Order: sequence, then C-alpha cells, then structure tokens
Amino acid sequence: MKDSFNLSRFVKIGFTMLLLAAACNVSAKPDGAFSDKIQPIFQTYCTGCHGKDKQKGDIRFDKLDPDIVQGKDAETWQLVLDQLNLGDMPPKKAKKRPNDNERRALVNWLTASLDEAKTGLPFNRFENRIQAELYCSELDRRRRRDQG
Repeated sequence: MKDSFNLSRFVKIGFTMLLLAAACNVSAKPDGAFSDKIQPIFQTYCTGCHGKDKQKGDIRFDKLDPDIVQGKDAETWQLVLDQLNLGDMPPKKAKKRPNDNERRALVNWLTASLDEAKTGLPFNRFENRIQAELYCSELDRRRRRDQG
C-alpha cells in the first residue's frame, strides 16, 4: 500500500512538473512570422520616421525587442497597436501606407503576441510590475493614513 501511494505521488508530481514546464516553454527568440512577414512591413512603412536616422515620438522600431512575451518592450508594442487601431499610424499624409492585408497582419501579430505576454506565462513581468506598483501605492496610502 505504501509503495502504491509513493508511486501515485511520484506520478502526480511528475505530471505537475511537466505541465509547469510546458506553460513556461516560451521561446526567447521571436518566431519566424516576425522576421518573414512583420519586420518587412515595419521596415517599409515605419522606419522612415521611427528608425536609425529619425525617431519621431521617441519610437525606434529597429531597436524594439520583437520578443513581446519575454522582451522588455511590450508596453511600447501596445502603444504601436493602439496607434494602428486608431488609424493614426502611419499618418494619412505619409507617402506609403500599408494596405488592408498588411495592416491586418500587423494588428493580428501584435494582438496575439500581447495577449500571450499578458496571459501566457504564470509569472509575467508586465503584470508583476503593475501588481508591485499597486502594492506599493497601497502601502504608501496606509502609511499616510496611519501617520496623519
């Protein structure tokens, strides 16, 4: 009886570890979709104003980390998505603007990547930072209340 209990426990622990490993198995490199489809669109329509020579709005696409899930630039990519959805970027006066299929490809890639960054990892840095800021704000609020 004791041996079957240990085996059962071992199987449960092993299965749990397997699930955790699968949940955390996110590539540190951007997928092929970015380099094959998305990056050329950004290079064609965006880097003229947001590249090496010019950085309007302090945005530089050639320096943004395309790995939205593990990288450091998820918030900037969210701003890019917002501008695309609003139709503000590229501006209407731009010489070249993406066609509907290109715009849809950008929006779909950004949306999927940002969704994965928000929900795909159990310990997401983006959410952890927001939770830490909220926690610190609450601590400050309680300290002020207790002191005053």
